[in-house]
Amino acid sequence: TLSGSAAGNYSLTQPAGLTADITAKGLTISGLTADNKVYNATTSATLTGTAALVGVEAGDVSNVTLGGSAAASFASAGVGTGVAVTVTGYSISGTAATNYTLAQPTGLSADITAKGLTISGLTADNKVYNATTAAILSGTAAIVGVEAGDVANVTLGGTAVASFATAGVGTGIAVSVTGYTISGTAAANYTVAQPTGLTADITAKGLTISGLTADNKVYNATTAATLTGTAALVGVEAGDVANVTLGGTAVASFATATIGAAKPVTVTGYTISGTAAGNYTVAQPTGLTADITAKGLTISGLAASNKVYNGLTPATLTGTAALVGVETADVADVTLGGTAVASFA
Repeated sequence: TLSGSAAGNYSLTQPAGLTADITAKGLTISGLTADNKVYNATTSATLTGTAALVGVEAGDVSNVTLGGSAAASFASAGVGTGVAVTVTGYSISGTAATNYTLAQPTGLSADITAKGLTISGLTADNKVYNATTAAILSGTAAIVGVEAGDVANVTLGGTAVASFATAGVGTGIAVSVTGYTISGTAAANYTVAQPTGLTADITAKGLTISGLTADNKVYNATTAATLTGTAALVGVEAGDVANVTLGGTAVASFATATIGAAKPVTVTGYTISGTAAGNYTVAQPTGLTADITAKGLTISGLAASNKVYNGLTPATLTGTAALVGVETADVADVTLGGTAVASFA
């Protein structure tokens, strides 16, 4: 418009012939976060939230629609913190969509954490008690869970050490394992858990008894035998010597009561006690032998008769001959017989 004291002398023509461009308005997308994930050897990422357009003019809200198929990707596949995530695939449509351009979501990041591997193929071996927790493993250790593309780049190594939870005798005792490691160009993307769930038995250690011999004896119609020497336990682990004591009442017996040479003698009655005794069994002494020799008998009940000299040595006996010394159990089975001949010296 014109104003001023002389403005009435003029008329005004508005500017004409001017041109300019209207460029599309850039829109952004909000409402999304990238999810952390466990390493899987790919760059694939997932998004959480509801995508919403930011910047659409109020009058166009109903005429611009967000669509497309979003695809999210980490910048790299390896383990890391705050790894950048890029997004593609969003688009806009609607009657006013041509007035806008759309920027894919930016500034997203998430963590890729190491994938846990386990170890298979192992069993723990049963063992005989040896006063230690040391355990032995059988089988071939193999790692479980390595992504297919990493198999050649992750190697199981280290020196495994297996240990029973306790040293004492038991069934199904837990066995723990340490020492396995992984190496290789892709190893940093994984953690390895030591083998778990292993159990095995610790069985009692057998002890023997030394220091004894069986004594020879004269026949007495019984199998009773006597032992000589000092019984001593053989095989007790060094750390248990003070905690395993040999006791009981030994009973030794010949295999049969009759005379003979090197007759086997069996022994029963030895026991063990002490705080560590439950970790052992004791075998009674074996391999003992001794001789049973014949018992000497005498004859009683006889007397020699006096006689008048007749130039001969024959003598006459009076009385009834009786055996002296036969064992009671044999009285009915030992009979005195023969024809006695007596002679003067």
